Amino acid sequence: MWYSVSQYQCSNQDIGVIEDIRRLLPDIETEFGNLRLTKIHKILLEMEAGDLDEELGRCAGTGLIDEPDNGGKTPLIWAAFRGNENAVKSLLEHGADTTKRDKRGECALSSASTIACFELCLKSRSTIENPKYIQYASKLLEYGADINLGSRYQSSSPLQYVASPPGGTKEIKWLLDSGADVNWIDDMGETVIMEVIRADNRVGLSIILSEPRGIDFALTNIHGMNILHFFARWASYETLELFRNVDITGVDADREDNTNNTPLQHAINRFEWFLPDLVPESRRKDWWELFTLMLDKARGTPRVLQLADEIAENDAGLELIQPYNAEYGSDDDEFHDAEQTSN
Repeated sequence: MWYSVSQYQCSNQDIGVIEDIRRLLPDIETEFGNLRLTKIHKILLEMEAGDLDEELGRCAGTGLIDEPDNGGKTPLIWAAFRGNENAVKSLLEHGADTTKRDKRGECALSSASTIACFELCLKSRSTIENPKYIQYASKLLEYGADINLGSRYQSSSPLQYVASPPGGTKEIKWLLDSGADVNWIDDMGETVIMEVIRADNRVGLSIILSEPRGIDFALTNIHGMNILHFFARWASYETLELFRNVDITGVDADREDNTNNTPLQHAINRFEWFLPDLVPESRRKDWWELFTLMLDKARGTPRVLQLADEIAENDAGLELIQPYNAEYGSDDDEFHDAEQTSN
């Protein structure tokens, strides 16, 4: 047994194995003695001489074919990661489970480093994982995969997976063109629209909003929050601007979430309690004007003065709304009256 990478590397064995292990376990100086490798692992990684098919035959029905190492990686995950098509094929023929995941949540399909291994895993009913590799994702559809299924985290769809962090524009467009459901709801009750607003992925959002897609803006998550709550808590001015000409009529602008807060109250709280890093001081007036417009659009009727009364109940909100006096045709007395009424 070799006890460290350096010792194993000096043993004139396959240097590629060392690089594979270092890539999979980058944070530690791997101790082979602690990896709990099975004989199948060792044959596959060329640490022991032997015939893989013969060993798989001996292990039939014992569960050893899917026995993971200390990192949770089964022989199939290793074989797919190394691009060893023959080993992947042999493992699958002997019943290796394509749905097993390692401690990082990766399965054989998401670990596949070649198209050949990827296709083999697909044919064995593996699920869509990472659509970032479009040439791989195209194969998913060829084999009848559901383009909305597969993420291991909160049942998020692939579209949600690539749209949440800023970026992924090519993948977002490909998924939408391939029929991804923009109203897919994950375990948190959230849709891709909610997630791109929270992530401030304006490029991704502009792609999603660029064409009519039957988006249901009235959906709420498990916390009772709709898109207006997301605007209030996370949207930048630029994100709100993308919705200026979007029809959100019918979204409940006065809905209380599970904490009994309306979108308006969340907006007030945001500037009082949270870090409004996406709305610099110089854009606060513009942000409030546009956010107020979003509430009015949802209601279908102007309510600027009523909003002023509501915001006047909070000093921070009053300070932010006061610049609207002249623009909305309300004089100072009306605002002072609103403040006195609230007190």
